[in-house]
Amino acid sequence: MNPLACAVILSVVALPVAANPFDRVAGSWRGAVQMDSRNVPDAHSVGTLSMHIGSDGEVDAVHANGCKYSGIVQSRPPLPALWDVDVRMKSCAYPRFNRRWNGHLILRPDGSLQFSLSASTSTVGRPPEFLDVAGTLQR
Repeated sequence: MNPLACAVILSVVALPVAANPFDRVAGSWRGAVQMDSRNVPDAHSVGTLSMHIGSDGEVDAVHANGCKYSGIVQSRPPLPALWDVDVRMKSCAYPRFNRRWNGHLILRPDGSLQFSLSASTSTVGRPPEFLDVAGTLQR
């Protein structure tokens, strides 16, 4: 067998066990987050979001407008800087924000966390409503 091939095989076999996929994002985060509805101006809100991500992927957060988030973060192998987010909001001043949301967390090279969620709602006799949450969080 080629000596280089042996070295490659040995180095792959000797790889350490992967760390917890949440180690890079676990902990407390805080930053300005905008909550918006594309077609309902009264839903717009900008304020501080305080979020905690557990080492098990559980996420809890509170926005300055009173919205409380709870749910999970899931890793997206092989993308080490991207996580899927699935949360439910409650206690929001704008009632249509009280629902399930899906989105992403992106760990940026500067150590900040890009946070984005979206949801949509459709009611008979009304135009569809598209809801967005986005911001950048710091440790």
